[in-house]
Amino acid sequence: MESGALDLFSGVAKNADREKYMAYSFPPYSAVSVVFYVRNGEADILKNYDDLYKLRVGYVAKSHYFDPFNKDETIPKVDVDKEQRLLPMLNSNRIDTYVGTDPNASYEVLTMGFKGKLEKAKYNPNVEVPLYFAMSRKSKHLAIIDRVGQVVQDMHDDGTMKRIHNKYQ
Repeated sequence: MESGALDLFSGVAKNADREKYMAYSFPPYSAVSVVFYVRNGEADILKNYDDLYKLRVGYVAKSHYFDPFNKDETIPKVDVDKEQRLLPMLNSNRIDTYVGTDPNASYEVLTMGFKGKLEKAKYNPNVEVPLYFAMSRKSKHLAIIDRVGQVVQDMHDDGTMKRIHNKYQ
């Protein structure tokens, strides 16, 4: 997106760094909730934010979860390139917890065979992250970003977006 090699990307969380090279459609088309997963039976090792300082926390590099976590360099973090790598790392004790977003994280636990092996931690940061379509500011199609937003709004208004989301609940 930064170089302009991609025109449009979906599922993008907004942040100031990205806004330098991406234009976002408005409104967001969806939202995800930030969650932490631990090994089954260990939900109590993570009850509040301060517990993160004692744990090896897996996360997807360049993902935007919530502040202060995103900028907190004193938490022992282990980065990976995609969320699916975090589940086996947690299951094999290479990390103590990982941060993800629901419904995606719960779906991965279910479909990758980790149901009953991994569970949500007690700590819930109560953060909802809006998801947008974003267009590279270098795209020759940048002028249509407002039209993309209008289509998303129309899909919200007529219930199409809700029907799509309900298929994955």
